[in-house]
Amino acid sequence: MKANNTYAKNKLYKKDYALINLRYEYPNYTGKEKWAFVTDMTEIELVNKYPDKIKEYVPYIILPTSFFDVRNVYLKNENKHRMRQTRNVDVWGYDEEFVFNNHPELIENGLEIDVDKIIDAQNLRKAIANLKPKQRERLIKYFFYGISSRRIARQEGVSYSAIDKTIAGALKKLRKFLK
Repeated sequence: MKANNTYAKNKLYKKDYALINLRYEYPNYTGKEKWAFVTDMTEIELVNKYPDKIKEYVPYIILPTSFFDVRNVYLKNENKHRMRQTRNVDVWGYDEEFVFNNHPELIENGLEIDVDKIIDAQNLRKAIANLKPKQRERLIKYFFYGISSRRIARQEGVSYSAIDKTIAGALKKLRKFLK
């Protein structure tokens, strides 16, 4: 019989107020109150109706139930935005700075970029012209035509590791020349 009475009291508490641990719900909270009663009752009504329960949670503040409703909407929206942000994370970790630094063609800075591109292209042509004919041919097939080293090897009747070595050697010479 006593257990049912306790259950009835707890159910009644839930109907009249909700209790919030302020330090748990708001980690940056620095006030002296640790608890908040969310209720439509006045403090006097609350103290008169539940004197023993109130004493357990001193010091406390009282918040209206409209606060609780607004808080629930806020938490729901925060969760929605957090989930949206999680779903829209760029798996490659690119940010604008990365894209613009590594892809200058996405930025229009006028004539300077065009002139730099022309100079770079001319230097690259000169560097490629200085390669051995086999290196030049394989490098152009691999980088400019997008043919895989295995396919080049099949076309020429050699091993693909020979193609890879030739391309690696060509790249080494290009780096040296372009410095």
